[in-house]
Amino acid sequence: MSFKLFRRGSARCIGILSAFVTILLCLYYICIGQPNSTHIAESQTLSLHLGRGPNSPAEALSSFNGSASPVLQFQHREPEPYTVDSWGDKCYVLLQSNTNITALEEHSKFDFQPEWMRSKEYWDRGFEERYEAQKKDKQRPPLKVIVVPHSHNDPGWLKTFFNYFQSDSRQILNLLVTKMQEYKDMTFIWSEISFLQLWWDQAHPTKQRALKRLVNSGRIEITTGGWVMTDEANVHIYPMLDQLIEGHQWLKNNLNITPKVGWSIDPFGHGSTVPYLLSGSNFEGAIIQRIHYAWKQWFARQQSGDFIWIPYWLSAKNQGRLLTHNMPFDIYSIKGSCGPHPSICLNFDFRKIPGEYTEYSLKAQYITDENVEEKAQLLLEQYARTASLFPHNVALIPVGDDFRYNKEREVDQQYHNYKKLISHITANKRLYNVDIAFGTPSDYFQAIRERMGADHAFPSFKGDFFVYSDIFSEGRPAYWSGYFTTRPFYKLLSSELEHNLRAAEILFTIAYNTARQSRHEDAIKIYEKNYELIIHARRNLGLFQHHDAITGTSKAAVMRDYAMRLFESTQNMVKMQEASMELLLQSHKSHEHGFLLSEFERDSFNKLPRKMPLQLIRNPTSDEAPTSNPTSAGKDGEASFVLYNALAQKRIEIVTLRVQQPNVRVLNEQGVELKSIQINPVWNISDAYEQGLSGLPPVDTGSTSTGRIHISTRQFEVMFVAELEPLSLTTYRVQVDEFNYKRNIAIVYCDDCATKMNSDHAPGPTAPPAPDKAIQFEIRAKPAGM
Repeated sequence: MSFKLFRRGSARCIGILSAFVTILLCLYYICIGQPNSTHIAESQTLSLHLGRGPNSPAEALSSFNGSASPVLQFQHREPEPYTVDSWGDKCYVLLQSNTNITALEEHSKFDFQPEWMRSKEYWDRGFEERYEAQKKDKQRPPLKVIVVPHSHNDPGWLKTFFNYFQSDSRQILNLLVTKMQEYKDMTFIWSEISFLQLWWDQAHPTKQRALKRLVNSGRIEITTGGWVMTDEANVHIYPMLDQLIEGHQWLKNNLNITPKVGWSIDPFGHGSTVPYLLSGSNFEGAIIQRIHYAWKQWFARQQSGDFIWIPYWLSAKNQGRLLTHNMPFDIYSIKGSCGPHPSICLNFDFRKIPGEYTEYSLKAQYITDENVEEKAQLLLEQYARTASLFPHNVALIPVGDDFRYNKEREVDQQYHNYKKLISHITANKRLYNVDIAFGTPSDYFQAIRERMGADHAFPSFKGDFFVYSDIFSEGRPAYWSGYFTTRPFYKLLSSELEHNLRAAEILFTIAYNTARQSRHEDAIKIYEKNYELIIHARRNLGLFQHHDAITGTSKAAVMRDYAMRLFESTQNMVKMQEASMELLLQSHKSHEHGFLLSEFERDSFNKLPRKMPLQLIRNPTSDEAPTSNPTSAGKDGEASFVLYNALAQKRIEIVTLRVQQPNVRVLNEQGVELKSIQINPVWNISDAYEQGLSGLPPVDTGSTSTGRIHISTRQFEVMFVAELEPLSLTTYRVQVDEFNYKRNIAIVYCDDCATKMNSDHAPGPTAPPAPDKAIQFEIRAKPAGM
């Protein structure tokens, strides 16, 4: 009977049952999802909880007042309970976004050896036929051309950053401010804030005010606004974002503007990180240039050169979407920007400087009343072909190149000739039916949005444009991939400054506000004065993210200049960390300095840092003079050190120290001896055989030799496991251990060596153990399969 009832009302029963199960599941997830107020807290402000600090730096390092390590804790407040409606704002499932174009899928279909490769021009009969058909289409909107004068200024490449500024960039900015007040309809764009800041600091207030007026009127547009035009392949996201913030802050403080359009025309390939960051900055659009030649042809054929670049993941509220314009031809010079045929575009680069002989200066002819009609028709044909690659029939035409407009003569030449062309075309609008004017990238994005409507009218794209390859130099594929690994030591220097800067910023912020709360006037003055070092470090780090810096594509002397800047700022940031820690480890009544030192020492930018051994200080006896070093106030044979966790999460780390004697133990901040400790030899690698062949006397390394590998007798390595609280300074101690240290001595395995190897200490100032207590590393033959 029940079976018949269920069968007759199966649809209704299943519906009721499904609803019941759904309700039960919702109630279950609400119960398990309700947060415990004792475990969840939202951060409000940072404050340091030190309690009553130690009375001396030595006590600060040795025991930290006998309490737990100082933690840069968050103040908490009770959270509001979650509701079902708020779940969507708190977390979401990470799904892949759906797009019209996926880089990986299309890239696999490309022809990398096309027939047009040797001609270097993908414009073929198919493009020409489509162009001719569009001209006859009465429904197609009229041609609109936006001419954008620009100058690409590399902050270092063939010359150093400062030398480029002295020779070119300063003059360019001076000329723009002067000439654009005369040429009322001329526009210009500027991207590199590093150069703009240098110019601003040296410019007369009259020129500063003139620049402000030009920027506020929209005639000079600041594009991207980063400290540099960043590389997009080698750069870590932190310095990439940091250089963008540094540039935007400078613009806000000095010009009271925020850029709205990105301009990345010279990085060697483009990734999705920069458009994601620009989208987060509420940019209206971005312009890219260097992508694979097969992509250039594909976008042109599909008429999809304007697209919405979105992240690979499906983000909440459609975050990260950015309207992006791909420049359809090879390069950003006038030769490659006016249209598909470089031989014709060369006619419209009007720079002619005495003593300069280039392909454009030999070919270009000035515009006169006699040839203006012919030249206008020739140029418009190129502009129209460019616009035919887009459904909206709007052409963005950059007019410039590297360090252009650095001569007054060129500013006059480019403006007057283009002005004659624009005026002639505008005066004969019935004949040409073209809207043409000087403009900026913002004008372009405004125009295409007006013609296309909402953003969803543009195709969507996910992925990146690596590896970049061009063919315009040699007529064959040139893949730009070597810069991923070129000059790796310089890339390492950038990473070192990156993490030291971030660590210093955190410590400085806490230390400075602690000094203000305790009204430590002397410390406040010192911190305010030294804050400029942090700004300088940010700018040096930002400068190195330039697409000819971290890539390693600059000249050797330029790379050396970058390295010196990175090295200097790294040293300053290490000192800043030391000074900030010293203040935080003391009570507000203490004013000691110089009792903390970094364990790393670096002699110059081209040498790796080396670890300095921790010296176990002993107290002077009654017949010895007291030392002036404040850290000597500890116990006999003892030294203290501080570990700093700059992360907002707990870390369990294996810490490695250098000591000058192996009979030691490690104690945590509560004075409890650590059990997880190992004492290892320090290896010095050299070639004693080659030293003998050189005729030079053998070098005394203070070590016992086994071929090329030497075990040092003056330094030893201590490894232990440390648990570090979030944003904390944790004090540990190393003490001499005469009795139990041997259980921590490592066993050394090797292929061909003696059964035992003794490492006898030479006498030194740190009072090593007596000869009858020589340290032994047990040497064993390496087992099979090890």
